[in-house]
Amino acid sequence: AGGTGGDFTTLGYGLLTTGVYNVDVPNDDAFVGVYSPQGVLYWGWLINDDAFQNDEMEAVAFGPNDIVAVVGHVQGPVIIPSVSGSNPIDPYQSGSDVFVAMFSSTGVLLWAHSFGAIDQFNSQDDYGWAVAFDPDGNVYVGGETPGKLPFSDKENPNQKLDCFILKYNISGDFQWGIQIGTEQDESVYGLDYRFDEDSGEGVVVMTGYSLGNMYGPNQGD
Repeated sequence: AGGTGGDFTTLGYGLLTTGVYNVDVPNDDAFVGVYSPQGVLYWGWLINDDAFQNDEMEAVAFGPNDIVAVVGHVQGPVIIPSVSGSNPIDPYQSGSDVFVAMFSSTGVLLWAHSFGAIDQFNSQDDYGWAVAFDPDGNVYVGGETPGKLPFSDKENPNQKLDCFILKYNISGDFQWGIQIGTEQDESVYGLDYRFDEDSGEGVVVMTGYSLGNMYGPNQGD
């Protein structure tokens, strides 16, 4: 994978460079690019992991002052020397871990996190599918997990997919997270935020699918 033009920057095996980066392995590297309305590249990042596995970004959002957040998944530890030195940004768990990052309006990486369900016996695939901002620059992330996420008290013994939503503040500090689901599969595919002036409170809305009785009786096939 690699960038073929513009100012592409690579997160990789102890590497943070600008220019073109190529890896002779047939795996997916994730990317985020920002363009003008005329199609001129402002900035872009190519994102890969230390294990050279498949990494994908699934959703992107603009926030206050044109900051950008992306969410997806990585299949190995991600090292960002400018943020985490020679160590992964967060401990890699197994399978696919959720990855979320925030960039400034000019493409400077502000922070990044990865997380996944912890299971010492089985590989777990956790996916981030949705991201949204509120007016203060807090970031909300939604997705799915077949296990128990570190911030959750919910057990998932059947390893069915559960929904999750979590919040980071603008500095990348974890604020809260919830994991919800039935005894069947559920996932979050979309998120949005709205501030209600009458109540003075914000509301986060999620959408996705459920094979169980999520908010009412499932109608089946």
